Amino acid sequence: MRRWIIAAAVVGFLIPVWCGFFQMLLFTAKDVPPWLDFVYWRLPYIICPPWALGDGRAFWMIGIPVLNSILYAAIVYALLGLRARVR
Repeated sequence: MRRWIIAAAVVGFLIPVWCGFFQMLLFTAKDVPPWLDFVYWRLPYIICPPWALGDGRAFWMIGIPVLNSILYAAIVYALLGLRARVR
């Protein structure tokens, strides 16, 4: 159980890092296809809800990944607890 929670926390930490890298990579792109526009503007808010809290301050460069890792770990903890109760 602990291994799954740690893995979820690591994935939760890396997702906003990846999204931020991807947005910086495509920031200067002129014309992008519609699916890439969705990935660029909408997907970070779906897979990383704390992304909406960021206001550009340096704190959020670490705060968003940490909050997202806590969120992902809590979801996995709840799902594993629910699975243990069903059994």
